[in-house]
Amino acid sequence: LVATLKAHAPTGFRWEAKGYPHETHGSIALVGQIDGLRALYSGYRLHNDLMDKGLPYAEQHFAAVSTRLGHTIPVPEDVLNSFGYAALEQGKQDEAIAIFQRVVAASPNSANAYDSLADGYASAKRWPEAAQAADRALALATEFTLDNRDYFERQAKKMHGHLQDAPPR
Repeated sequence: LVATLKAHAPTGFRWEAKGYPHETHGSIALVGQIDGLRALYSGYRLHNDLMDKGLPYAEQHFAAVSTRLGHTIPVPEDVLNSFGYAALEQGKQDEAIAIFQRVVAASPNSANAYDSLADGYASAKRWPEAAQAADRALALATEFTLDNRDYFERQAKKMHGHLQDAPPR
């Protein structure tokens, strides 16, 4: 098989051969699958030390991963959220809100995505939008019976409390 692949593998076909001298017939399947998945997804993870390179770098990274895998891999929710909260820490509320809106668009059933969007709106003191996003987070947490539903409930109450205290526009 290795000789055939060396001579006739199609262009772009990734393969790897490896011996497992310390494995048994029963254990080799599991180890082989693990190694196969590691090879397939090699380079997938965007390491935390690369976050300083910014969102455009992350987008390029996942575009390259998509090309290698042959299908689109979007920037994951947790990576986008990290960029959103970094923007909030830098006082860039509009940028953070735009990133959180992107997360919600990509993950419309994620309570966490709506919770982050609520945080973005709250940072900008846009209380009606913050309360609406927090309500959606709570609804999703309830619908999907999330263990931390009480957190989302507290967040929604907090956003509504600010909404009541906010001066009319």
